[in-house]
Amino acid sequence: MRKKIRLVIVGAGVIGSHHGKVINELSNEIELAGVVDVDLAKAQALASSRGSAAFVSLKDALAQAEFEAVAVCTPTGTHAEVAIEALNAGKHVIIEKPAEVSLEKTDAIIEAQRNAGTVVTVITQHRFDPATEILLEAIDKGELGRLTSGIASIDWWRSQDYYDSAGTGAALGTWMAADR
Repeated sequence: MRKKIRLVIVGAGVIGSHHGKVINELSNEIELAGVVDVDLAKAQALASSRGSAAFVSLKDALAQAEFEAVAVCTPTGTHAEVAIEALNAGKHVIIEKPAEVSLEKTDAIIEAQRNAGTVVTVITQHRFDPATEILLEAIDKGELGRLTSGIASIDWWRSQDYYDSAGTGAALGTWMAADR
Protein backbone atom coordinates (compact mmCIF):
# COMPACT_ATOMS: atom_id res chain seq x y z
CA MET A 1 0.00 0.00 0.00
CA ARG A 2 1.27 3.44 -0.93
CA LYS A 3 2.01 5.90 1.88
CA LYS A 4 -0.61 8.60 2.40
CA ILE A 5 0.42 12.14 1.61
CA ARG A 6 0.18 14.34 4.69
CA LEU A 7 -1.00 17.86 3.86
CA VAL A 8 -1.38 21.13 5.73
CA ILE A 9 -4.04 23.59 4.58
CA VAL A 10 -3.05 27.24 4.97
CA GLY A 11 -6.25 29.32 5.07
CA ALA A 12 -9.41 28.01 6.75
CA GLY A 13 -11.94 30.00 4.72
CA VAL A 14 -14.32 28.76 2.04
CA ILE A 15 -11.62 27.30 -0.22
CA GLY A 16 -9.63 25.82 2.66
CA SER A 17 -12.80 24.15 3.93
CA HIS A 18 -13.41 22.75 0.45
CA HIS A 19 -9.90 21.30 0.46
CA GLY A 20 -10.76 19.66 3.80
CA LYS A 21 -13.85 18.10 2.25
CA VAL A 22 -11.85 16.76 -0.68
CA ILE A 23 -9.26 15.32 1.70
CA ASN A 24 -12.08 13.41 3.43
CA GLU A 25 -13.17 12.03 0.06
CA LEU A 26 -9.60 10.97 -0.75
CA SER A 27 -8.85 9.56 2.71
CA ASN A 28 -7.10 6.51 1.23
CA GLU A 29 -4.58 8.79 -0.52
CA ILE A 30 -4.18 11.89 1.64
CA GLU A 31 -4.34 12.83 5.30
CA LEU A 32 -4.87 16.26 6.83
CA ALA A 33 -1.86 16.97 9.04
CA GLY A 34 -2.95 20.44 10.10
CA VAL A 35 -4.74 23.69 9.35
CA VAL A 36 -3.16 27.14 9.52
CA ASP A 37 -5.16 30.35 9.80
CA VAL A 38 -4.47 33.71 11.42
CA ASP A 39 -7.87 33.20 13.06
CA LEU A 40 -7.04 30.26 15.32
CA ALA A 41 -10.73 29.51 15.99
CA LYS A 42 -11.31 28.96 12.26
CA ALA A 43 -8.22 26.77 12.01
CA GLN A 44 -9.39 24.77 15.03
CA ALA A 45 -12.90 24.32 13.62
CA LEU A 46 -11.62 22.91 10.34
CA ALA A 47 -8.82 20.88 11.93
CA SER A 48 -10.91 19.35 14.71
CA SER A 49 -13.62 18.22 12.29
CA ARG A 50 -10.93 16.13 10.62
CA GLY A 51 -8.85 15.11 13.64
CA SER A 52 -5.81 17.26 12.96
CA ALA A 53 -3.90 20.11 14.58
CA ALA A 54 -4.50 23.86 14.25
CA PHE A 55 -1.82 26.53 13.94
CA VAL A 56 -1.73 30.32 13.57
CA SER A 57 1.31 30.25 11.28
CA LEU A 58 2.96 28.00 8.75
CA LYS A 59 6.16 28.46 10.76
CA ASP A 60 4.43 26.78 13.72
CA ALA A 61 3.10 23.96 11.56
CA LEU A 62 6.55 23.36 10.07
CA ALA A 63 8.02 23.13 13.58
CA GLN A 64 5.32 20.93 15.10
CA ALA A 65 3.80 18.68 12.43
CA GLU A 66 5.07 16.09 9.98
CA PHE A 67 3.80 16.58 6.43
CA GLU A 68 4.90 16.55 2.81
CA ALA A 69 2.64 19.12 1.16
CA VAL A 70 0.92 22.46 1.69
CA ALA A 71 -2.32 23.73 0.13
CA VAL A 72 -2.20 27.54 -0.12
CA CYS A 73 -5.78 28.78 0.35
CA THR A 74 -5.02 32.30 1.57
CA PRO A 75 -6.28 35.52 -0.01
CA THR A 76 -4.95 36.44 -3.43
CA GLY A 77 -1.79 38.47 -3.07
CA THR A 78 -0.44 36.35 -0.21
CA HIS A 79 0.19 33.13 -2.14
CA ALA A 80 3.88 33.72 -2.89
CA GLU A 81 4.85 34.37 0.70
CA VAL A 82 3.19 31.16 1.91
CA ALA A 83 4.29 29.04 -1.06
CA ILE A 84 7.91 30.16 -0.83
CA GLU A 85 8.03 29.48 2.91
CA ALA A 86 6.71 25.95 2.29
CA LEU A 87 9.04 25.35 -0.67
CA ASN A 88 12.05 26.58 1.31
CA ALA A 89 11.13 23.95 3.91
CA GLY A 90 11.17 21.25 1.21
CA LYS A 91 7.39 20.83 0.93
CA HIS A 92 5.31 20.26 -2.18
CA VAL A 93 2.81 23.07 -2.78
CA ILE A 94 -0.70 23.34 -4.22
CA ILE A 95 -1.77 26.95 -4.79
CA GLU A 96 -5.34 28.10 -5.32
CA LYS A 97 -5.60 30.30 -8.39
CA PRO A 98 -4.11 32.62 -9.27
CA ALA A 99 -0.51 31.70 -8.54
CA GLU A 100 0.04 35.35 -7.63
CA VAL A 101 -0.89 38.89 -8.65
CA SER A 102 2.36 39.82 -10.38
CA LEU A 103 4.90 38.20 -12.64
CA GLU A 104 7.66 39.01 -10.15
CA LYS A 105 5.90 37.16 -7.33
CA THR A 106 5.11 34.22 -9.62
CA ASP A 107 8.74 34.09 -10.77
CA ALA A 108 9.81 34.03 -7.11
CA ILE A 109 7.59 30.97 -6.55
CA ILE A 110 9.13 29.25 -9.58
CA GLU A 111 12.66 30.04 -8.37
CA ALA A 112 11.88 28.66 -4.90
CA GLN A 113 10.42 25.50 -6.46
CA ARG A 114 13.50 24.97 -8.61
CA ASN A 115 15.76 25.43 -5.60
CA ALA A 116 13.66 23.06 -3.48
CA GLY A 117 13.35 20.36 -6.13
CA THR A 118 9.76 19.76 -5.05
CA VAL A 119 6.49 20.10 -6.96
CA VAL A 120 4.34 23.22 -7.13
CA THR A 121 1.02 23.38 -8.94
CA VAL A 122 -1.83 25.85 -9.31
CA ILE A 123 -5.49 24.83 -9.14
CA THR A 124 -7.13 25.68 -12.45
CA GLN A 125 -10.49 23.96 -12.17
CA HIS A 126 -11.83 25.45 -15.40
CA ARG A 127 -9.26 23.73 -17.61
CA PHE A 128 -11.75 20.93 -18.29
CA ASP A 129 -14.83 23.11 -18.82
CA PRO A 130 -16.65 22.36 -22.09
CA ALA A 131 -15.74 25.76 -23.57
CA THR A 132 -12.06 25.14 -22.84
CA GLU A 133 -12.22 21.67 -24.35
CA ILE A 134 -13.91 22.99 -27.51
CA LEU A 135 -11.31 25.71 -27.92
CA LEU A 136 -8.39 23.32 -27.44
CA GLU A 137 -9.88 20.86 -29.92
CA ALA A 138 -10.28 23.65 -32.51
CA ILE A 139 -6.65 24.68 -31.97
CA ASP A 140 -5.45 21.06 -32.27
CA LYS A 141 -7.37 20.63 -35.54
CA GLY A 142 -5.99 23.88 -36.94
CA GLU A 143 -9.50 25.30 -37.31
CA LEU A 144 -8.38 28.73 -36.09
CA GLY A 145 -5.46 29.03 -38.47
CA ARG A 146 -1.98 29.91 -37.28
CA LEU A 147 -2.28 31.48 -33.84
CA THR A 148 0.11 34.35 -33.26
CA SER A 149 -1.36 35.81 -30.09
CA GLY A 150 -4.33 35.59 -27.82
CA ILE A 151 -6.20 37.66 -25.27
CA ALA A 152 -8.73 36.42 -22.75
CA SER A 153 -10.74 38.58 -20.41
CA ILE A 154 -12.86 36.86 -17.80
CA ASP A 155 -14.64 38.74 -15.03
CA TRP A 156 -13.90 36.44 -12.09
CA TRP A 157 -12.53 39.07 -9.75
CA ARG A 158 -14.08 39.10 -6.30
CA SER A 159 -14.11 42.10 -4.01
CA GLN A 160 -13.18 41.99 -0.33
CA ASP A 161 -16.94 42.23 0.38
CA TYR A 162 -17.34 38.78 -1.23
CA TYR A 163 -14.88 37.23 1.20
CA ASP A 164 -16.21 39.16 4.18
CA SER A 165 -19.80 38.09 3.43
CA ALA A 166 -18.77 34.45 3.41
CA GLY A 167 -17.52 34.76 6.98
CA THR A 168 -14.19 33.26 5.94
CA GLY A 169 -11.90 35.44 7.98
CA ALA A 170 -9.96 35.86 4.76
CA ALA A 171 -9.51 39.62 5.01
CA LEU A 172 -6.34 40.41 3.12
CA GLY A 173 -5.24 42.96 5.69
CA THR A 174 -5.49 40.36 8.44
CA TRP A 175 -3.23 37.97 6.55
CA MET A 176 -0.77 40.67 5.57
CA ALA A 177 -0.50 41.92 9.15
CA ALA A 178 -0.16 38.48 10.72
CA ASP A 179 3.24 37.38 11.93
CA ARG A 180 3.84 34.23 9.96
